[in-house]
Parts: sequence; structure tokens; C-alpha cells
Amino acid sequence: FFFFFFWCVCCYKQAMSLKGIVSSLPKHGWSSLFLILEKGESGASSSEIVDSGVVKACVGFIKKHKELDNATKAMAELASISTTVCDHIIHMKYLDVLLADNRKKWGDQTKTNIASSLRQLALKSGADTFRAFSLVTYLLTEGPIEAKEKAGAAMQALAYLSGLKSQIVDDSAGLKAICDSAESGASIVIQRTCMAALNNLSVSSSSGLDKTMYARGVLSTIAYVMNNNDDSEVLRDCFCFTRNITLTSDDIKVYLCEKGSAAINSALQHTSGEVREHAGGLIRNLGTNGAQSNHRKTCMIEAGVMPTLVKIIETETFPGAKLQAAYGLWNLSNSSLGSSTILKGGLVPRIISAYEKVTWSETIASEIYKNKLVGVLCCLCANSDEDGCTELRGYGLQNHLHPLMMSKDPKQQPINAACGLANLVGHLENHPLLKADTTIFEMMCDCIEATRRGEAYHGAYYSEWGLIRNLANMSVSDSNKPLLKQTNSVECACKGFRVGEKYIKQEECIAKLLSNMSFQFNLETEFSMDVMSILKDIQARSTSEEARRLADVALFQQKQRTQPKENLAKKIEAGPSSDMHVMISYPWKWQKEMLALKNYLESSGVSVWFDLDDMSGSTLDAMANAVEGSYAVIVCMSSEYKESAACRAEGEYAFNLRKPIIPVKVDMGYSPDGWLGMLLGSKLYFDVSCEDSFSKNCPGILKELNKHAKGNGGNQPGGHLSTKPKPSTPSTPVKVSFPTSTPSNNTTSNTTNNTTSNSGVDSGTLKTILDSFLKNLEDVRASVEKRIDERFDELDKRIRNLESK
Repeated sequence: FFFFFFWCVCCYKQAMSLKGIVSSLPKHGWSSLFLILEKGESGASSSEIVDSGVVKACVGFIKKHKELDNATKAMAELASISTTVCDHIIHMKYLDVLLADNRKKWGDQTKTNIASSLRQLALKSGADTFRAFSLVTYLLTEGPIEAKEKAGAAMQALAYLSGLKSQIVDDSAGLKAICDSAESGASIVIQRTCMAALNNLSVSSSSGLDKTMYARGVLSTIAYVMNNNDDSEVLRDCFCFTRNITLTSDDIKVYLCEKGSAAINSALQHTSGEVREHAGGLIRNLGTNGAQSNHRKTCMIEAGVMPTLVKIIETETFPGAKLQAAYGLWNLSNSSLGSSTILKGGLVPRIISAYEKVTWSETIASEIYKNKLVGVLCCLCANSDEDGCTELRGYGLQNHLHPLMMSKDPKQQPINAACGLANLVGHLENHPLLKADTTIFEMMCDCIEATRRGEAYHGAYYSEWGLIRNLANMSVSDSNKPLLKQTNSVECACKGFRVGEKYIKQEECIAKLLSNMSFQFNLETEFSMDVMSILKDIQARSTSEEARRLADVALFQQKQRTQPKENLAKKIEAGPSSDMHVMISYPWKWQKEMLALKNYLESSGVSVWFDLDDMSGSTLDAMANAVEGSYAVIVCMSSEYKESAACRAEGEYAFNLRKPIIPVKVDMGYSPDGWLGMLLGSKLYFDVSCEDSFSKNCPGILKELNKHAKGNGGNQPGGHLSTKPKPSTPSTPVKVSFPTSTPSNNTTSNTTNNTTSNSGVDSGTLKTILDSFLKNLEDVRASVEKRIDERFDELDKRIRNLESK
């Protein structure tokens, strides 16, 4: 009995072993086989599977079209067990059989099983499985939904392998199948797996692969999904794809900005933190500088992303989204439109509040979060116009940036803070944060030198022209000019400079720096390098009209500085030209207002020199001729006039020629300071800042001009014109006895040498009467003028007190 029982057990084990089960196939044993395979390696080891011949048997059944559903299901289960089994499956030519088989005989279950087996093979032996890529493509497009889902997963696995990425992208049919399925797959699983496949293709792609995908229309699919899908997994991989593909190509960046800006803004408000993070990261990439950067930033800003980004840095709880939003806001604020949008939207206080709440110890993904907000604040300063800077100063932004600059701690971005301060307060006269402190100039020069060596400064890289622009902006202030010279900032900026070898903006910045310095220093003798040659080179060869114009100003100033004093005296003595014109000196911002004044004066019979009409030949030569030939110069009093080197050259030249200067104020928020304040002194101005003021005060301007045209006012010493009107007739009547008739020149007396009139009044008596009349008239005029001067002095003081308040 014992031996019989032992024999029965052995027979059962033989029957239940893989070899036994395989030997019973295909009529029996499928259930037992699936039961073993479902247990994985705990049911049968990889070596047992290889030795059992089950793979060979199943491949044979498929080749003969026997038991296709069961055989393909067994292959899918076998492929899921281990890499060893997958290698054995490929070795047994399973893929070759599938590729050679008649697919029309495959039912839906067979297709699903094959797709499942290919997914497992792609995961474990992707490189060898790729030769069946056409089969995966077929199942993704022609299979039932479940087969498509498995095929999509196989695509995802194959696309993960770096060695296969370019081959998949080059296969137009396969790439199209992935895109079509991601765009409008029959199930969300298909869309997820195919979008994940595209994302995998974009990760660490070889050089040029991003452009190939762009050329093959992949970006059209991405834009569609961004705008029409709300699934968190699909959008996560979609935006992750865009972040990967927008690292280099500007064309791709522009395309996404034009097609997807609204979708990006929506994604920033998605419920998924990962979607918000990748959307913010995409904005970070799209907002970088480079070709068409202004266009890209404009697309996103106009889509309304700025308030959304600010809200994220205020309230976001997902750390990655918060960090990427700060990066995106930083990049977008690095443009004039970005800064003005933040200012107009009232977002500055919210950004400052968020900045103040964060500590320097707070890190996200090993990055210091606060210094990203420092970047935003610095870009606001660097890209705002004077009105914007005035508003930022009102928020006290300079008081946040100055400690960062002085810290010299790379973590706190001192050089960025210095750049922000340069534009925010660098052009202001005697600003307390910069007065007699060379830190900002020294830091700029150190950073310029590091940039030229190709080195990072405080952990970041900067543009040479941008740093020189900061020095040029600070050179506007006369109080900064000695500090620029003391730190050799001019020599640092000009070192190695050659026209045409640098970014054209750098030529403009160099010309601006030197033109501003020319008002205080002798360019030929007070610098340790030949800056005159640089100016002449810019004047002769620069393609920038602005750079040439500024070089003209510097050379003109140097010429005036070195010319003999006798030349100036002769020009003063010569007086105005015969055409008796008035010159209007103005900055371009206020051209509309000054053109209206010109039209008014011309309609009143005044000849006006206005560079819109009369400029010819050399700009500075035409200006000089206009000033020399004028009998009065109208100055457009504004901060733009004060900060313009060309306007300063005009104003100071008129002052040196002792021309009467008539200030007209177009910006009521500005009070003359620096050189303009010294030039105008205590002159009263004519307000033309609005339509009502223009209409009210233009007659006064005309009256003032007529006075100088007739020579009543004369040229005051130093060009200071008294704007106080002088009476043309005495205000107090004077009794004078006039003769009843005029003397006759034809009647003479034979007994006396005096000529007599018909009434018997001789010429001597008449002369005495006239002299007495003129003396009385002069006394009255002097008395009245004195009283008027006293009244105007009192009025002047009251106006100055009101302005200071």
C-alpha cells in the first residue's frame, strides 16, 4: 500500500509540474498553467519556466493559430514574471511570430493579451522589444480599448529608454499614433499613457530631438491637450513635457506662448499641486531672455498670469508650485510690460508683504525661496520708467534693497539689489543711500570683470551690457559722477570696447556714460584711457542712432570745454540771427505738448525753431545754430529733460550764451533739481501741464517772448531771464506841457542862431521840455518796476513754499 501511495503522489506531482502541464496542452491544462503563472516566481521559478518548454509550446500554438486566446494570455503572464523569462521569450522568437502572423485572425481578447505581453516585454527588455514597435503602433490604433491601454503603456515604457527616443520620433506612424491617442484617446487611461510616453520622449532628449518633434506637429497635440483636458495626470505630464522641450528652442517657446498662454493661466489655478508646479515652471522657461523674449512675455502677461502668480506666492501650500511661481514672476517682471502690469495692478504691496513674511532660512528643493522674491523686486526697479520708480520709492522699496546690497552675502543677491538700486535711485541727486558710498560702483565693476572672464558672480551669470547700463543710469546724477571717477568705473566699462564687437545696446550705454561724464570732466585729460577715440569710433561706425547722438553730445561738450573763451564772447556779442526765432528745447516724451505750443506760437506770428522741422546735417551743429540764432529759449521743465544729455547740452549752451530762458512745466510732480535747478534758479515757470493750464498761460508765454523780441528785457547775465513783466507805459499820469505844434525846420531867424517854431518856441526850450519829460518818465518807470519786482519776489517765495509742501 505504501509503495502504491508513493507512486500515486509521484504521478500527481508529475501531472501538476510545468512539464506535465505542457505535455497535456493544448486540450487540457490551461487552468492549471494559469494558476501557477499567476503566483509568479513563487509558483514556478524562472529556471523552471525556461526548462519546462512552456514558452516554446505557446509560441508554437500561436504560430499554428491554435488556442490563440489561451496561448497569448499565457505569454502575457510569463512575461510579467522576470527579465530572465522575457529574454527567453524573445529568444524563442515570439516577436518574430507575431510580426509574421496574420493579424486578421486575432480577436479582441488575443489583441489585448498580445498588447499586455508587449507591455511587460517593453518594461523588462525594451531594447529587444523595439523591433515590434510597428505592432505596438498597430494595437494602439486598431485594438480594442483594453488593448490600446496596454499598447499605450508599452509606448510609455519604450519611450523611457534614451537609446530609443530618436528612433520613436523618427517613426512618423508611431509618433502620430501616440499624439492622436493622447489628444483624443477612447479612454482616459489611453490619454494618460500616451501623454506619459510623449513626456518620456522629452526627458533628456538628444540634441535636436525637440525641434524634430516640433516639426512633426507634436506641439499641436500639446496645445490641444493644454486647452481641452482637465485630468490631473494628463496635464501633469503635458506641462512636464513643455518644461523639458522649452529649455533651448525659441521657436517652440513662441509657439506655446501664442497657443497656450490662457491654458497656462488656467493650469496655475488647477486643483493638483503638481500641475500648478509644472505650469509655473513652464512660465519660468518661457519668460527667459533671448530671441523674441518681449513677445513671449507679452503673450503670457496679456493672458493674465501676473495676478495669478502673485496669489500663488501669497497662499500656495504646495512647495514646488510656490517656488516655480516665484521663478516665473521673476522672469516676467524682467520686462517693462511686466513691471508696469505689476504696478498698474496694485500688486507691489502684496509682493513686498510676501517677501517680508519669508525668512532666509526657508528652502524649497534645496533652494533659498526668498532670493527669488528679491529677484522680482530688483527687476521691478530695473524695468520701470521714472513714474514707476517714483511709485516704487513711495513703497519704500529702496529700503529693502539697500541692506541686501550692503550685506555682500551671495545668498541675498547683493548684485541684483545693486542693479535695482541703480535704476531706482541712482539717477537722483545726492540720494542718502548712495551719497559718498562707493560700494555699488565697486560691486558693478567686479561683476563686469567676472562676466568678461565667463565666471559667475555671487553664484549667477550676468550680461555685460546690463551692468554697464546701470553705471550709465547712475552717471545721470552729478553727485555720482565723482564716485564713478573715483572707482575707475568709466575705464572698467570701456575696457576692450570696440564698435560692432558687442551687443548694440552696449554701444548706447557706453555713449550715455561718457556723454554724462563730459558735463563734469575733461574727457581728454581726466581719465586713464583714451575715451575720446571710443566716442569718435561710435560716432563714425555705430549702427545705433541713439549711440551716435550721445557720442555727438559728448564730443560737443568736450569742444565747448576746450574752446577759447573769446569764441563764446563773440557769440554772445553777436546776438540773435536776423530771422528772430525762438527755440523750443524738449525731450521726446513731451513732443506732443511742445508741438501744440509751437503751433500756438506760430499762429501768433512767432518764428519757432523745433527739431521736428529744422534739424539738418549734424544734430549738435543744428542745435548750436538754433541756440545761437535765437532771441529766447523755451525749456520743457521735466525729469526727462533733466536726465537727457542732449537736452542738458542745449540748456547749458543757451545759459552760457546768456540767452533768455523761459521754463514751461509739463509735469507738475517735478521740481527742478541738479543742474537744471541751478540753471533755472528762481525763475517762475508757465504751467502747460493740462489743457486748461495751456490755454490760460500761453498768452503769458507769448507776451514774454514779445518782450524779448522787442529788446525790452535784454540779455540777463548768465542767461537768467526775469519773467516779471515790465510796464510799457507809466501807471501814474505825469503832467507835461507839450507845444501846440511841432517845430518847423524851414524857418530860421537872421538875428539868432536858434531855430524857432511858428509859435515862437525855440529849439533849446523844446529840448529842455523833452528832457524833463523823459526824466520824469524814467523815474516813474523805475518806481513802478521796483514795486512790481517786490510783489513778484513775494509771489515767488509763496510759490516755492507751496511747491516744497
